[in-house]
Amino acid sequence: MLGTDDNRFGDYLLDSARGTKLMQGLLVLDPGQTGFKHEDIFAAAQGLCRMAESLLAHLIEQNKGQERIKNVMASGKLLLLLKSGAVVDRKGLNKILGTFYLDWPYAAHWRRDLYRIPAANLTVMALVFGGLQKLRDLLDEQTGLA
Repeated sequence: MLGTDDNRFGDYLLDSARGTKLMQGLLVLDPGQTGFKHEDIFAAAQGLCRMAESLLAHLIEQNKGQERIKNVMASGKLLLLLKSGAVVDRKGLNKILGTFYLDWPYAAHWRRDLYRIPAANLTVMALVFGGLQKLRDLLDEQTGLA
């Protein structure tokens, strides 16, 4: 479902209950499960990237003039990676995750960290850490890299 085109951030802004369901789903996602097709995992990763990209762009636009938010500039690097195209391999996922971890947690207080500010019951932190990281770990589990 994450990889489908009708799964857009704008829909989550209109119905925040969808964000709650997605976050609950990511919480119970078990990277130790096997048997998924790689194409489905990458489609789900692409869907999460698309969601995180839209959310991050929304948050940057909303908070770019806010002096208390400390990682607006740093989050631009993650936004560029999310916009750069489809995630088709583990290397692409690792670049996104590496960039995220370089700049997170940037601020000591969550209200100063752009990745933790909720919109439509979603956070960049949950989409990347709770979603993309778990999908990458699921790939590792299936390929024997874990």
